[in-house]
Amino acid sequence: MRQAYELQQLQVQKLIMTQSIQQAIAILQMSAPDLWAYVQEACLENPLLEWASGEPRDFALQAPQRMTGREWSERRLSRGLGVVEDAAGLAVQSPQTLPAILREQVGYTDLPSDVRVALLYLIECLDERGYLTCSLEEVSDALRMPLGTVREALQYLHQFEPCGVGARDLRECLLLQLMQEEPVPAVLCARRMVADHLEDIPGTRSLRAMAQLGCSRTEWQAGLDVIRRLDPRPGARYAPATTVYVKPELSVVWACGRWVVLVNDENLPVIRVSDAYRGLVEAATAARGDAQEEVSAQARDYLHKKSAAAAFLMRSLEARRRTLHRVAEMIAYYQREFLERGAEYLKPLTLRVVADALMLHESTISRAVAGKYIHTPQGVFELRYFFSSALQTTTGETTAGTSVRAAIKRLIDQEDKSEPLTDQQVTEALLRTGIRVSRRTVAKYREEMRIASSSMRKRVDS
Repeated sequence: MRQAYELQQLQVQKLIMTQSIQQAIAILQMSAPDLWAYVQEACLENPLLEWASGEPRDFALQAPQRMTGREWSERRLSRGLGVVEDAAGLAVQSPQTLPAILREQVGYTDLPSDVRVALLYLIECLDERGYLTCSLEEVSDALRMPLGTVREALQYLHQFEPCGVGARDLRECLLLQLMQEEPVPAVLCARRMVADHLEDIPGTRSLRAMAQLGCSRTEWQAGLDVIRRLDPRPGARYAPATTVYVKPELSVVWACGRWVVLVNDENLPVIRVSDAYRGLVEAATAARGDAQEEVSAQARDYLHKKSAAAAFLMRSLEARRRTLHRVAEMIAYYQREFLERGAEYLKPLTLRVVADALMLHESTISRAVAGKYIHTPQGVFELRYFFSSALQTTTGETTAGTSVRAAIKRLIDQEDKSEPLTDQQVTEALLRTGIRVSRRTVAKYREEMRIASSSMRKRVDS
């Protein structure tokens, strides 16, 4: 066998994805907010494109709302935190952050200058939960102040809103909140539970903790209900976050004796070629007589390039709309019982089944359902929600994993809270209804739905 380097000329066939095809695939996969941003950027880059109806709407952001008179009165009674006045003198709610809220309360408090400096420093040491992340000794050394001054500043911080801010750990955070409540028997019991047996509530050691505290099951449960009302992360409510509101691109309604899928065009960008540039494009295409002299060769090339890009973008948007509509129609056809009766009647459905029915590639269906939402009589769902694996039943039929989750949630909602169902008991209850799943599958689905274990759900009222 001869081993050497040599040049060979071969003729092979390869599938090459052009830039246009890559753009079409990317547009199909985009969610509605991403699509609006992409089209808006394309309109800025291509002068031939313009919005079909005036200026574009901001899909994701919502305009701030003015507070009503009642809301303003209630806010003023609660110290008016986070409220400012606009140019017209009307109350509006300003963007709130935890340090800003606390610094505002410092301004309302009459403090010695050194305590004020220490208090402002402590505010800057809080994390997003509202907990103090450094020791008082470190603050004292950093400010070169007596430790007593820092402790006094911390006492003022513990009196600020939100209640529980400035705590060093979870126990102190809960106790600070409990100290602000009226000392009724349930609150007093809750204070003792948090102070001495926080690790035992709720859990398998709760009975031993009840015996050590000398309280009855009813008193223990009343204290536990009080603790559950507390906020373990009081500063989290002021953490900066962007809320994206879901606007479904599709809707399914019952009309003319069948389920009909509608495309919500108002939630999708609509563009067109500008009339002002259309004449130039036609003149550049004609390229004769006076038009030849009016439009230079460089301008013709530019207009042809931008015209082709605009046409392809509009075709890609229409192809995306048509593909989503076809996929949603197939989903509505396969999931008729879900639309009529609820999540427990969701049938198992795979991407391959829809792809074969529509004569499309499975990856196309996967891109089409990613991040797209549909409004149904049962609520708003992502299209991917309707695709789930099949589980075998005792009758030999199949059921969808999503319907099994719904059945598990229904069983847990209807259980006796004093004797909650274990995962094994849920498995046996599903088996009696014809659904065969393992205990590990039940535990996995329960954790995915963020449902606590049976020991954590147990109530001890009796």
